[in-house]
Amino acid sequence: AAVRMLQFEDIVSQALGAARGHAAHLGEMGGFVRALGEAARAEDGASRLQELRAGLEGLRARLEGTARAVSQQSMAGGEVELF
Repeated sequence: AAVRMLQFEDIVSQALGAARGHAAHLGEMGGFVRALGEAARAEDGASRLQELRAGLEGLRARLEGTARAVSQQSMAGGEVELF
């Protein structure tokens, strides 16, 4: 039972960590959307759009390198191998 509790805690911790990371990325994307609206109304909009594009490409590169959370289908009992 204790091992299952530790497994559950680990799974929940990983899922929450992944959710926090996704929320942070969404917040960052929201900043880009607001900046895009401001750039559309600005006189120097073309140069600001280039800056935004570079920022978005940087975000995309970071997101592509993000590790995925482990997916577990079951917490059924199994064997433990000790060294």
